[in-house]
Amino acid sequence: HDPPRYTNVQMPFDELYPHVPKDNPTGVYRLEFSALPQGWVRSTSHGTLIRRRVVLHLGGVESCFFVYMNGQFVGMGKDSRLPSEFDVTPHIHHQEKDGTANGVEGGVQENVLVIVVLKWCDGVFLEQQDHWRGMAGIHRS
Repeated sequence: HDPPRYTNVQMPFDELYPHVPKDNPTGVYRLEFSALPQGWVRSTSHGTLIRRRVVLHLGGVESCFFVYMNGQFVGMGKDSRLPSEFDVTPHIHHQEKDGTANGVEGGVQENVLVIVVLKWCDGVFLEQQDHWRGMAGIHRS
């Protein structure tokens, strides 16, 4: 953890665009949750399964981040001050009528959401303005 620093016109490191420090602190956020209940999936008259849409909303992440759901890459973002949304529906495990989770015997299969956040990326040069630096991570979620 770095102490917060207020910057005005100078970056808190010496590298020039698009390079960032090699010592780039990285945070890994991990959340495990149960498979979605059977009510999140329904069958049509033709027997096709329809899943309710599941959207991950991140109100702000500083500075660069990568999203994975159940080991699958979902997306990434670089804008610290704008929200990002990802449709994770195809990656979510759900319970089926026979008690399995996505066809796996033994009942419920866990979902694992992982968000990897880098402190520095080339996008920080675009965001250079009067503000506090050094508080990278997920905010406004």
